[in-house]
Amino acid sequence: MNRCGAIIDDLDSKKLERGERALMAWPLLFFFRRIAFIIVVLRYRETLIMQLAVQNFLSLLIVIYLQWYKPLETKYLNDIETFNEVTALVLTYFLFCFTDFVPEPEMRNNLGSYYNYVSFSNIGVHISFMLITSIISIRVSIRARCHKRKLEKMKKEKLAQAKIDAEAARIRRI
Repeated sequence: MNRCGAIIDDLDSKKLERGERALMAWPLLFFFRRIAFIIVVLRYRETLIMQLAVQNFLSLLIVIYLQWYKPLETKYLNDIETFNEVTALVLTYFLFCFTDFVPEPEMRNNLGSYYNYVSFSNIGVHISFMLITSIISIRVSIRARCHKRKLEKMKKEKLAQAKIDAEAARIRRI
């Protein structure tokens, strides 16, 4: 698996070692989604509904795949990726509302506010997770430094005590 490099870095290595080939679908789905987007935008240029439907279907497929196989290394990564896909799915549903399905401009404007709420909620969740993990890593780093200083201080005290004991033993011999 070393020859794949960064493509499979986030995949669960234990599952890969057991030979679960379904995990290899994750990078393929990721790539296929982008290719499908390009094809749909170029092929169905005039039908926004088709573009949204394909993106909606692909987001739903990825959510199902993530929850079924849990391909990523940790539960946290699987949950965050699922959260992102569900957010993309909800936002894609909102985009349907900005088409001719909702004819009143005021209603579209109200739905736009909810679209922004969902988007900013996703961003807020990610920022809060980044802040929390940063604070935790800073605390761990500070504790490690304090522990290291205590160990160095104890070593110096032991060395000083050993010198004192050696000097006392030398004096007793005289």
